[in-house]
Amino acid sequence: MKTTRTYCAYGLTVRSEIPLPELPEIAGEAADVDVDVVYGEDAAWTAKFHDRAEEIEIRADGARFWFVAVGGFAVQDGARITAYPKAGVSDELLRLYVEGMLFAMLLHQRGMCVLHASVIEIEGESVALMGHVGAGKSSLAGTLYTRGHRVLADDNAAIGVSGGTPTVTPAFPYVKLFPAIASTLGFRNGSLRTLHASIPKMAGSVAKGFTAAPSPLSRIYLLGRDHPPAIRQLSPLESTLELIRNAVPTRWGHSGDGRQLLHCGAVARQVPMFTLRTFTDLGGLPEVARTLEQHCRSQFVAR
Repeated sequence: MKTTRTYCAYGLTVRSEIPLPELPEIAGEAADVDVDVVYGEDAAWTAKFHDRAEEIEIRADGARFWFVAVGGFAVQDGARITAYPKAGVSDELLRLYVEGMLFAMLLHQRGMCVLHASVIEIEGESVALMGHVGAGKSSLAGTLYTRGHRVLADDNAAIGVSGGTPTVTPAFPYVKLFPAIASTLGFRNGSLRTLHASIPKMAGSVAKGFTAAPSPLSRIYLLGRDHPPAIRQLSPLESTLELIRNAVPTRWGHSGDGRQLLHCGAVARQVPMFTLRTFTDLGGLPEVARTLEQHCRSQFVAR
């Protein structure tokens, strides 16, 4: 009999056969479960992908993922993640995919705009840090956390648009940091967790002040090393294009649908987006954090 644990993340109750230690655990039996994470028994569908290193198949009846070193996964109805691991693949490795890409697809299926972004709270306002892989989203979020700001999400930002005002649903209280950055920021061993031997980053706890309450999204900063030094506000059209590039599923190179376009357009119309030149070395992190804080505060005062 498989052991299950119950967690909460993104406002959902998650019952999982795979341990998900970064997610807050719920003691006892939950009366209502929103998401099940289970092991599958029939992996026949993975045969057509075996000659490929990686494959994502998004269909009306669900999404399938294949990673040659790990195995297959299926995400259905925004309510079920099924893992079909290769022999010998550990739970520790599986959980990285569940907490990352698979949750992103599940949230997309549930009608959310899922951005490749971290979200922090400054002066009571939720701010998304969006950008490509390596842009420094998690590092900047971790830096801002050590400067007294809450972290609401790391890497996957779930934005609800159905209520009119784009709203962030907090994820779980961890950020992924390279050990050198975690040490520089003052994260202690007790607040760090090894993700997997193959992963250079570690999970840093940002539990202080973490809240599961949804929060209106006030602004988005697009991180990049090629941006000009001065922060610039993007037009609604520019913002829409950047949101599409950085949202599921187009961020994975797959076509989105009309709903995704509508969601990105709604966010672009209501939430201002700015460029922010990111850091090029560890010494530049505090200055980028200060620049962001000052810009946010000046904008909040101006409103």
